[in-house]
Amino acid sequence: LKTLDVVDGAERHVNERIIREIESKDTEALWKHPHIQKLFESKAQLDEKVQANQVFAWRAALNEEQKDNHVDLTLRSARLSLDDKRVFDLIGTGNTIGIFQLESTGFQKLLTKLKPDCFEDIVAAVALYRPGPLQTGMVDDFVDCKHGRKAVTYPHPLLEEVLKPTYGGFVYQEQVMQAAQVMAGYSLGGADLLRRAMGKKKIEVMAAERTKFIDGCSEKGIPKEDAESVFDLMEKFAGYGFNKSHSAAYALITYQTGYLKTLYPVEFLAALMSTELTNTETIVKDIAEARQMGIKVLPPTINQSMISFSVSGDQIRFGLGAIKGLGDAALHAILEAREEKGAFQSLYDFCERVPVKQLSKKTLETLIRSGAFDEFEIPRARLLDAIDRAVGAAKSTQRDIAIGQESLFGSVGLANSVKAKEEYNESIHEGPERERLRYEKEALGFYVTGHPLTRYENDMARLTTTNIDKLKELKPNSSVVFGAIVGAYREMPLKDGSGRIAFVTLEDLSGAIEVRVNAKKFAEFEQILKADVPLLVKGSIWFDRNSDPPAVRMRTDEFVSIEDVRKQGAKTVEIRFEESQVDAAKLLILHEIIKEFPGDCNVGLKLIIPELAEVEFDLPDQLRLNASEALVDRVEAVFGRGVVRFA
Repeated sequence: LKTLDVVDGAERHVNERIIREIESKDTEALWKHPHIQKLFESKAQLDEKVQANQVFAWRAALNEEQKDNHVDLTLRSARLSLDDKRVFDLIGTGNTIGIFQLESTGFQKLLTKLKPDCFEDIVAAVALYRPGPLQTGMVDDFVDCKHGRKAVTYPHPLLEEVLKPTYGGFVYQEQVMQAAQVMAGYSLGGADLLRRAMGKKKIEVMAAERTKFIDGCSEKGIPKEDAESVFDLMEKFAGYGFNKSHSAAYALITYQTGYLKTLYPVEFLAALMSTELTNTETIVKDIAEARQMGIKVLPPTINQSMISFSVSGDQIRFGLGAIKGLGDAALHAILEAREEKGAFQSLYDFCERVPVKQLSKKTLETLIRSGAFDEFEIPRARLLDAIDRAVGAAKSTQRDIAIGQESLFGSVGLANSVKAKEEYNESIHEGPERERLRYEKEALGFYVTGHPLTRYENDMARLTTTNIDKLKELKPNSSVVFGAIVGAYREMPLKDGSGRIAFVTLEDLSGAIEVRVNAKKFAEFEQILKADVPLLVKGSIWFDRNSDPPAVRMRTDEFVSIEDVRKQGAKTVEIRFEESQVDAAKLLILHEIIKEFPGDCNVGLKLIIPELAEVEFDLPDQLRLNASEALVDRVEAVFGRGVVRFA
């Protein structure tokens, strides 16, 4: 059912897009839809119909007369032709996350070998990917025959027409029935009884069917040994054969989801994520797939996000329903308030318009920490501090409304003018970025507005040899150094009580890997593994051949703090800002910050005047800095992210 929800959701996103294109008469965009191209002889014909307002899509209400000369441009997966080469090309790459039936690693491996190029290949793949065919080598034979690496042979010449679509092998139960009809003269009903008897493996029934089959073959002049050989083959296959009608039905949904992912990846992935709103692990996987496909997932926003994931141009907007800890009642209350009076103007406005009974302090904290209020351009720490004041003001306003006292003067306008003043403590600055991102990940399950490693990219370029995604491309026993954070962690005592081992999930900007840290290394590095700091990980890799495909594993030798390494190696702190980011007041604040963090690093300032010049100058020797994380947090709180570099 979830898969059908994905198809329905993706279709809805696409059809909403088509409606917008019809309304704007954007025939260039409309012509890019393959199913629309098939409705017209030429783009000129589409242009003519659009200009004459004789096209519609989806839920448009038309009378009988209009239906005669209007063209329906609605995308309906059930009406797709099953021959789009682009779909088969995508499936053949094994890039099948989200495609029905094809997501497992083993199936992806089969598809990269099979390279399906028609719908019948997908039907066969669904039937073949089962323990029986995989264990008997039948799948490899099918693939080799398809690609001409092995000659196609048939158990008997009479079976060529029956087994030709599957390269000489039995793949479907229906083929057993056809073989019995062709070779032994079975009726359709009798052939079905044979199929069922073979599946249930009843010895006495099978003995009777064997005699019947051989006798039927004899009447057609087929030698007994040939008949017995074919019956043995049919009997062996029937133990793991799959019904073709079922396989074809699955394959149809497979093709539909493959079509949507191929031609409408943004709409498809938005729908896919929306079916798993409460499953953080699955959403994280789907978001990683989106990023792999070059699709950006935008953070949640209180004024644009829907409950589900939605489409915003060629990007996906995070759904409020996927924020952890928000109940259905709160979500619906937020959307109802927004639909009633439009966009929220501030935290105070939000608290006033959404019923206070739906807004616990924890709910507001979660929304703020998720980044949903970032559009108001007030630091999250300042918003968190203002929650009690905003809720207090909202309770007062909502109480007055409830008892019919909009204002002392009975005037809505005057009531608005005497609302509680919005107060934000401007002495509160955003906390350390690492803390902000940790809270964001707790709320969303992953990082959206940044990553703890981003500010270390220049350092990692100097200090690392690879990233996690590229480990699989290296040779066994290769030594590696990469930057990572600890994404998950669990420890386990040894049975003899001599120590503890740990299983640590390491994450970087490219992927993740779980490593086993032995007792000796864990005793040495336990403190830093639990410190929640970006790490340099040193070790070597090997491949687990028991996995299919072989999985990358790692022997870890050392974990060190990237910040500590940077402190030891940094000679210069460079602060870069554009002309628009700086003014006299900010420079005075910068001067105070520099005095707060004395150290040994030279300080260089770079002023960037876009499209005109870059001005560099060094500060006096008495103004030297400590290359610390706290320094970066303080400077970025004034000038924005990414302005500090170390060399």
